[in-house]
Amino acid sequence: MVSLILPPALFDAKQLKKAMKGTGTSENILIEIMASRTNKQLKDVGDAFYPVYSKSLGDNISSETSGDFRKALLFLANARRDESSKVDEHLAKRDAEILYNAGEKKWGTDEDKFIEVLCLRSFPQLRQTFDEYNNTFDKTIEESIKSEMSGHFEDLLIAIVKCATNTPAYFAEKLHKAIKGAGTDEYTLTRIMVSRAEIDLLDIRAEYKKLAGESLYSAIKSDTSGDYGAALLKLCGGDD
Repeated sequence: MVSLILPPALFDAKQLKKAMKGTGTSENILIEIMASRTNKQLKDVGDAFYPVYSKSLGDNISSETSGDFRKALLFLANARRDESSKVDEHLAKRDAEILYNAGEKKWGTDEDKFIEVLCLRSFPQLRQTFDEYNNTFDKTIEESIKSEMSGHFEDLLIAIVKCATNTPAYFAEKLHKAIKGAGTDEYTLTRIMVSRAEIDLLDIRAEYKKLAGESLYSAIKSDTSGDYGAALLKLCGGDD
């Protein structure tokens, strides 16, 4: 597992390039990385990307994606999300109104408003906005996105909502699908274990147990084998 010795930013850069290489684009990898990383992580990925591929991450996204999906990814790649922990309740109320007016309330959808709010507000601010939205309009923001959007753009916005709400739970869900789906998705399993090992893997382990009713360690142990399984178990760090 060469990925274990790569710096995190270079690891992400290589995953993103692989996702955009050749025929077709692996949108789920683009979505996972771009929705979950901090500004610093995204800036570091951009810095690692250019020297290896002689093209900026933004240029690569522009040439390999399209439409609102591309627009939202470029917003994220610019790493301009507010990262303060302060929550402005008036802004949350206003943003909830803006999102409702841009989607549920109008004929057609103003996708730009969704991009601006979901790609620029801090995660704590978004959590407050989602609460305001739910309380005011008796509907979750996820339900509205699913009824108003479609395709990869919808998937990206849902991933941002999930990461803003609870990033470890987002990854626990992805790991569960990778392990328990038809045949183990080793690529996803490796990518998440390596990329989150030094960030929030303990929290992901706790969320995984809540979700699956068994520890991540025992799930990996029963679903992998050999040196690969041993390396993942070492990354996992312990049974819960």
